[in-house]
Amino acid sequence: MRAGTLYFVTLLLASAFQPALGQPALTDPGATTEKPATHMVPTWRSKATGEDMMRVYPQRALRKREAGIALVQCKVTREGEMAECTVEQEAPNGLGFGEAALKLMPRFKMEPTTGSGSPVEGGVVRLPLQFRPPN
Repeated sequence: MRAGTLYFVTLLLASAFQPALGQPALTDPGATTEKPATHMVPTWRSKATGEDMMRVYPQRALRKREAGIALVQCKVTREGEMAECTVEQEAPNGLGFGEAALKLMPRFKMEPTTGSGSPVEGGVVRLPLQFRPPN
């Protein structure tokens, strides 16, 4: 995979924490003494690489040289792992980009924090992933 593509994926992931439709990208549903964190820029301990993405690239899409996207929502555990992930959107439909994105979620680990820096159990993150076939 080209370095430029990997750079694009990194930039796309950094934008994943912008709220959609007024909803915070990362929230602490159990917090009672502080406001939920919004517009947080994640501190990633690990992310999927371009090689990881190629390993899970849907074979049918790869044969057709088709690009695709998937939007995945996950809860963030206290340890920073992605849990209970679901595919919110994928395009084009029927090529398997949502399923491929779910396979990548174990590669993503972050420092889950609130505005005060304390660990959060059950925060929610939305990760948009873009898949591009190799040139």
